[in-house]
Order: sequence, then structure tokens, then C-alpha cells
Amino acid sequence: MEIKELRYFKAIAELSSFSKAAVQLRIAQPALSRQMQKLERDLGTDIFLRQGRTISLTAAGRVLLGEVDQILRQLELTRLAVVGTTSQATGHLSLGVTPATGRLLVPRLLERYRERCPAVTIHVVEGFSGYLHEWLVNGRADLAILHNPSHSPELVIKPLIIEEMHLISTADRAEAMQDNYRLYDAAMLPLILPRRPHSLRSLIESTFAGQRLPTRPIIEVDGYSTLKGLVRKGLGYTIMTYGSVAEDIARGELCAAPIRLPTVVWTLSTAVRNELRGNQAVKEMLELIQEETEALVEKGLWRGEIFRA
Repeated sequence: MEIKELRYFKAIAELSSFSKAAVQLRIAQPALSRQMQKLERDLGTDIFLRQGRTISLTAAGRVLLGEVDQILRQLELTRLAVVGTTSQATGHLSLGVTPATGRLLVPRLLERYRERCPAVTIHVVEGFSGYLHEWLVNGRADLAILHNPSHSPELVIKPLIIEEMHLISTADRAEAMQDNYRLYDAAMLPLILPRRPHSLRSLIESTFAGQRLPTRPIIEVDGYSTLKGLVRKGLGYTIMTYGSVAEDIARGELCAAPIRLPTVVWTLSTAVRNELRGNQAVKEMLELIQEETEALVEKGLWRGEIFRA
């Protein structure tokens, strides 16, 4: 079994067509067919059911398809680990970010990264922290910036910034909003929150429970944009970090007051797949993430305490 045969097989299986796969792979169809016949001989079983011009996978083919992504992914990780020992950063890097962090940090971060590491191609995936953790563990992402990640043997986790949680409301309530809120007062307001198992909801529920307070949102919304849109309409309040709404506050659309007594904090961390911690492309990205986060805090665009080891 050869790597190129696995790549060819994956393309054929995904397109359900030898001819379409041949075009995509830029290989003559007869040559592609010969490669697949060789693969079947090596495996000792048929992997395709050929019915005229259409094809489907046999049971053995479905098993192989389930393994191919992991095989090819591991090959890429091995390549990254090897080239990462060189002084010049090269290869491909998949970066996962939460929606709020993506809007606040990523544009300037990637601008600087492209200047520093022009030979690295970057793929940015956006999702909530729970999804980012899952993508890291299963290899869909190499590096991620996420809140309160669970410890895992596959990952190297480093706290980046500790943020205070704020009560968020419409801008026209700014004068009525207090300088800061007791947790009890915030809990008694009509809240709009994400559903479980969103990490923000988990944080709020555990914090409320610790003070014997109920969590009873009037509306549950998973998307940050929709959630903030409902708050802007005056349908309720929400609880977020200041950085999550910094742009909305600058535009005069929302206001924020910190929650104290007790103070509620959320830790944003970087997490890297363990086998990539020595990779040069990853090390350069981590360094720039730290620098850009510190710059945003110094400018007052991101409120929080930088974690310093």
C-alpha cells in the first residue's frame, strides 16, 4: 500500500467517480484504474463496487475510507514535526479560534504571521471552545485559542489571559448600569445565554450554583452574533467578557459592567497538539499570539490580566 494510492482512493470515494477523480488529481483515468487495481491486490479484497459508470464502496472500502483520513493526517503531522526542526517555518498550520477571539485578534495576528512566515499556509477554523477542543484531539486543528480547555494527554495547554466577566446591555442603559454588579443582581435580570454544553454557559451555571443561584435564561442562543443582536434590541441582558463586545461598545451599541462580589473570571488559553510543540511554524504562531494579546490589553481593547509563567 502506497501513500499516493490512498490519496487516489480517497478522491474516488468522495467523488464516487473514477473520471471526476482523474480530473481532480490530474492523472489519466487508465493509470488511476491501474493504481486502484494494485491497491485491491495488495489488500486482497475488492474495495469498489463498479456498476457501469457509477461506483460505491464495499464493506472493506468503507473501513479503509474511515482509516485513510487519520493515516494521511498522521503523515502530515510527521512531515510538520520533521520540517519544524529547521530554522525556517514551512508547511501548513490549522488554527482554531472562538468567534470573539477571531474578530479581535486574528486579523492583525495573521498579518504579522504572513510577514514572518511566508512559507506557511494557514487554515483558520472558527468554533466554540468545546468544538475546538474536539477538533484538536481528533487532529482537525493543530493549534487553538479557547476558553477553559480540558486537560488531555494529546495537548499542551498554556493560559494566555484571565478575563473578568461583564454584564452586557444596550448602550442606552449605560447611565442606569452600575459601576459593577453583584452576581446576585445579575442573576435576577432577564438573561440571554448560550445552551449547554457551551463553555460560557457551563461557566455561568457553575458560578451561579456556587452561590446557590438559579440559572434561568429567558432565551437560549448558540451564536454570538444573534445573541448580541437580541441584547441590542433590548430583549434582555447577557454575560460575556469585555473583549467579546469591545467593538460593539466602540460603536455605541452596547455597554458593559464587571460582575463582582464575587468576581467571575474566564481563562483563555492556547492549546497545541503534543507532537507539534517543537514545530517552528507553531512556535512562531504562539509567540505572535502572546505579543498581539499583550498589545490589545495595553491599548485597552482587551480587558484582562496577561498570564505570565
